[in-house]
Amino acid sequence: MARVALAAAGGLLALSQKAFAQAQGIAVTYAPVTQSAAPIPTLSQWGLALLSLALVVVMYRTLRKAGNGRPIAGLMLAGALALAMGSSGSWISPSFAGADGAQLSNKAGGTVLVSDLTIVGNTSGVTQQIIKIEVPNGFTARAVPDGLPAACAVGTTLASNASCTISYRQPL
Repeated sequence: MARVALAAAGGLLALSQKAFAQAQGIAVTYAPVTQSAAPIPTLSQWGLALLSLALVVVMYRTLRKAGNGRPIAGLMLAGALALAMGSSGSWISPSFAGADGAQLSNKAGGTVLVSDLTIVGNTSGVTQQIIKIEVPNGFTARAVPDGLPAACAVGTTLASNASCTISYRQPL
């Protein structure tokens, strides 16, 4: 009887160790970027909108002056307005349901443990670079599902408040 109980306990211990081994996380090590990129001057959103509006006005006037250009000018103007109204990306944002989240919150760098599908976000306030990803044996990389940020890889640089996705398949 004692042998049966001991064998059952040993079997449960072996199963729990296997489950514990599979529950190990993927370790993502990060460090601050020491050399920052030089800023590139660009137009703001409003500057780009005004430039686009000026281009539409010039196009409309040019087409209207052409002999047969009046109907085309109106259609082009309507098309430009439709594109401008429909291209605003702030109305709809992707849903990240089903993915865990991990934060790179230490300004000096560090290591975070993540699961098989995790969105890693940089909340440290400084640009961070992923310098190492340790994956337990048996895990295999998989494609990042649609709607999630791009895949994290060694060398990926994350600006403040940027994110990337860890996507692996656990062994069966």
